[in-house]
Amino acid sequence: MDITKFRANIIISGSPSPYDEDYWGGLTFSSNSDPNSSSASPKEILLTANCGRCVSLNVDHETGTPATKEKEVLKLLMKDRRVDEGMKYSPIFGRYGFLGNGDMDEGKVLRVGDAVNPESRKNKKKPPTASNLCAFSVTIPILYMQHASAYHPE
Repeated sequence: MDITKFRANIIISGSPSPYDEDYWGGLTFSSNSDPNSSSASPKEILLTANCGRCVSLNVDHETGTPATKEKEVLKLLMKDRRVDEGMKYSPIFGRYGFLGNGDMDEGKVLRVGDAVNPESRKNKKKPPTASNLCAFSVTIPILYMQHASAYHPE
């Protein structure tokens, strides 16, 4: 599957179980670079809502044309990713988030290879619903892909 269809800003690999990100409330990124550099301080991202997916997943981003029926990503996700009561007709894949304290400090840098730790967890029985979460304007789609390679946009 083409990961670019999901339009993620951050892709994380290495979760203990598939779709574990449904239950993450926040992430802390720690740099593996020089501990004395300004980018070495931990960065927090607060995850606030599930990412409900729409028909844009079915578009071939190279040509702008819709995918053929057998290649419709949305249909594949609809089978087992309708897990959010607040978006019961949309499959969920990924999370929305923003810098933990709303600070837009330009000095905060994330790098490929930084360590990532889920810092808070939601109830494991069911994912948090979109209906009980506050609205926000600065969003970062967070995707978790088990065994995915890093995506580096040109």
